[in-house]
Amino acid sequence: MLCALMALSASAQCRYCLSYEDFLENRWWPLDTVIVNTRSMQSKFWWGGNDYTLKGADKSINKILKKGAFAVLTDHRLFVNCNKLKCNGAKFGKGYVQAMMLGEKGLVFANRKTGSAENGEVFAAGFFFGAAGAAIATSNQLKNQVCYLITKATDSKKDIDVKVLDDKMVSKFLLKYPDLLDDYYFETNPSKRMEAGHIMPLLKKAGLFTKTNQIFNETSEETN
Repeated sequence: MLCALMALSASAQCRYCLSYEDFLENRWWPLDTVIVNTRSMQSKFWWGGNDYTLKGADKSINKILKKGAFAVLTDHRLFVNCNKLKCNGAKFGKGYVQAMMLGEKGLVFANRKTGSAENGEVFAAGFFFGAAGAAIATSNQLKNQVCYLITKATDSKKDIDVKVLDDKMVSKFLLKYPDLLDDYYFETNPSKRMEAGHIMPLLKKAGLFTKTNQIFNETSEETN
């Protein structure tokens, strides 16, 4: 797959936080130009895997982005540092993943199943729009991708335990949307039912994702 490089100029929309608690409290530090290295030129349609590498203007910023930062906020996208995350004792490794705010329930992102037979090989999961998204949805690239939820604040130096979205959680989220809940359980294979390609479109149809620019407005105060 082709690599795409995108430079993000310094602005109120280009900043980072050090912990999930900072994220919840809207405590951010401004960033100079950030280079986002993605796996695909269709990056805005791709979810899953440690698909993004972020680089700053100097070594000190790169060190923060590599190990210190919890999340980076760009103009309209939120990236979470996989180096900070683990599930059932397994760490996700290096790189960033794109995430969305699931209302007040936490941050959700798609990534490979931890401890899968592929031993960490990255597959891309689609967040689908239109015909292009439908084509992605039917491809093998969706295999071994599940949704994870970040709900717990922790010390910035400690790893964050994340949960896999399972039947119990999805049923709770879609409780007020019986038609979508029926669509969820229409897939009778439990493993396939938990795939990100099955869950993400249903959460989107329910309108449960909060747009980044609705969470943090342009006039919010930045930390110096």
